[in-house]
Amino acid sequence: MSTTACRECNLQISPNVANCPGCGAAVRQPGNTGCSLLFIALVIFGWVMWLSRSNAPAPDRNTASTAPATAVVEAPPNVASLQSVPVPDSAATPPSPWEYSANPDPLRKAQTREASLRSSDLDAKLTVRQSPKYGFDIYLSIRQGRFQCSMGGSCTLHARFDDQPEKSWRVTASNDDDTRTVFLAEGSNRKFLALLKKSRQLVIEVGLYQQGDQQFIFDNTAGLEWD
Repeated sequence: MSTTACRECNLQISPNVANCPGCGAAVRQPGNTGCSLLFIALVIFGWVMWLSRSNAPAPDRNTASTAPATAVVEAPPNVASLQSVPVPDSAATPPSPWEYSANPDPLRKAQTREASLRSSDLDAKLTVRQSPKYGFDIYLSIRQGRFQCSMGGSCTLHARFDDQPEKSWRVTASNDDDTRTVFLAEGSNRKFLALLKKSRQLVIEVGLYQQGDQQFIFDNTAGLEWD
């Protein structure tokens, strides 16, 4: 049986006893020494690693990070904060080609109202009139030439509204011998007006003295305001 000397009194004792029988000192176990040294080494290693990390220099903020960048999604702008941009009103009503006038009649304490529309070539003018003296009538006047009706010739006017069939209308010469003006015959004015208010285009053919039949096109008849 092997023995070992006590570290206090040098008495030879068994290594398996916990204390020296001579002086009572604790006997160091052979296996405990290795575990103690391993524990101490682990503690020292952990302390050294902690010191190395705590003393490491802080990363430079000007150095680009190697970590993947996180996408930043900007919030949509507030619609109310955007400056409003005026938008043209495509549905705005275009100006009417009809020309309106009202002339006072002091004798009869009323007004003579007229609505006139010129042909595309500006050579003819169609007028709707309500007069306190002459009543309601529709007449056609031209800038140049003379109507055959005013010269004893044919007193017929041909008209076509939009895609409707051509229709003949009787006309009369002016009472003041104006050879550049003819009136629709009484009794047909209201019917002509009803077709005119519903139309978008009117084509008129009428005979002129020594010029034969001439046509006048009224491209935009829509928008007539007449009671």
